[in-house]
Amino acid sequence: MIPLMASRNAGSAKMLKGKTYSLLFFLSDEKSEWNYIEKQKMLQQITDAEIWLIEQAKRYNHKLQFEHGLFGWEQDIHFEEMPQGNRSGKEDVFLTNKIIQKVGYKSQTEIINQIPADNIQLLFLFKRDGVSYAFPYSPNVADEFFLEGMSIYHRFNEQTPQCTSCIAHEMLHLFGAWDLYRSFQTTKAQEDQARKRYPNSIMLRTSYNIDELNIDPVTAWRIGWIDSLPTGAEFFRPIPQ
Repeated sequence: MIPLMASRNAGSAKMLKGKTYSLLFFLSDEKSEWNYIEKQKMLQQITDAEIWLIEQAKRYNHKLQFEHGLFGWEQDIHFEEMPQGNRSGKEDVFLTNKIIQKVGYKSQTEIINQIPADNIQLLFLFKRDGVSYAFPYSPNVADEFFLEGMSIYHRFNEQTPQCTSCIAHEMLHLFGAWDLYRSFQTTKAQEDQARKRYPNSIMLRTSYNIDELNIDPVTAWRIGWIDSLPTGAEFFRPIPQ
């Protein structure tokens, strides 16, 4: 899910090529706390999502590399303004700046200048239930939103744990991928066409078995793995909000 239009080749996560630095933040509030096993599991799911992306890139003759940085590993970052994760459409656009300031950064520029990588993505890992979402950069917004990231929740609810494919799905949004399922930005007709053409696309659906999914040609074009516009790709362009 993306509350903003995903832009291709913009922001801190430009094209999914070369080295991407994933900066992780484990966050909790007075009602929650990550334990060590939960942190290990979440880190493994993120790593598995990245490994899957590396393998998918090989199908398009690209080589990827991921590196990690961690905040809140030894002790959670206390953050009382954790977003609800309920698709309200009222997500805090200043979330990134609030969190990086909690760990000592004065500005986004500090992070950008400190990390030598082709791409930077921030993963805000909240110890609460909710629906994960990405916040990609768009060239028509202020530079203070240049750093791209996502809010990832410990689980969806008591019966539904977090899934690796959901994390990979949100990562792809940062690099420009479009949702192929019906949402506030896409129509039923677009989803129906995606089901016919790309039934196993990770941008159409997620699964607890990520290996049954793939990256379709439209998504591959959006994230920079192919240069030519696939036939019919423009049909899937989201509706501006």
